[in-house]
Amino acid sequence: MSWIPDGPENSKYVYIIAAPWCPICKMLYEQTRGLNTKVQFRWIMSGGRDSNSKLINEVLSFTRDPELLKKYYTTGVIAGNKNDVSWIIAESNMVSVGSIKPGLRYSGFPAIIFFNGQNLTVFNGVPAQLSTALDNVAEVPSGAGSFFISMQEIISGAAVTQAKEKAYIPNGDQTLIYAFPSELSLRLVVLSKDFGVNSSKIITLKDNSSWIYIKLFSNGLGGWARLGDFH
Repeated sequence: MSWIPDGPENSKYVYIIAAPWCPICKMLYEQTRGLNTKVQFRWIMSGGRDSNSKLINEVLSFTRDPELLKKYYTTGVIAGNKNDVSWIIAESNMVSVGSIKPGLRYSGFPAIIFFNGQNLTVFNGVPAQLSTALDNVAEVPSGAGSFFISMQEIISGAAVTQAKEKAYIPNGDQTLIYAFPSELSLRLVVLSKDFGVNSSKIITLKDNSSWIYIKLFSNGLGGWARLGDFH
């Protein structure tokens, strides 16, 4: 997922899953000012439900700019540009958040997630004593949280085209569908052989690999699979 760094690099960090229309998320942002030297906050924007909130998510998730995040939460205005591929990152965030939601057992926005030294602590909403709650954030073991996929780098310079109107049939017994056009991203589902799917878009990355977009869910969201895995 694409997160926005809020505060200096820190081995203690807190993920916040937020939606642009959520007033409690704005309140949480205000309450975290002055605490982002204690831990680094990593904002994951999700919950796009109309054209405006989807645009905000696209700009923030693509740029990963903490100054734009600050401007949005202090003025309500977003200033920045989206492009032909920025929607891929914003949608990947939404799909990934939806996929991990049952396992983490949170029900809405915002969700606060951090490592407490043994496992994950998850809060829904804003804890009554936020600073005290953050005292329980532990350093993530060396190497465990340092791996980061630059989604922006992967799709930079990519070309998106319309897919052919046909059924795409998997070549193998198990074809993986990912949240993002990268095998390093979250795996969503596995398609069995001869299970035909339709695709609306194809993306060709700068390494010349091609991926097809497949709608998976009733809300219209989907995932990505290598074009070469289909016939």
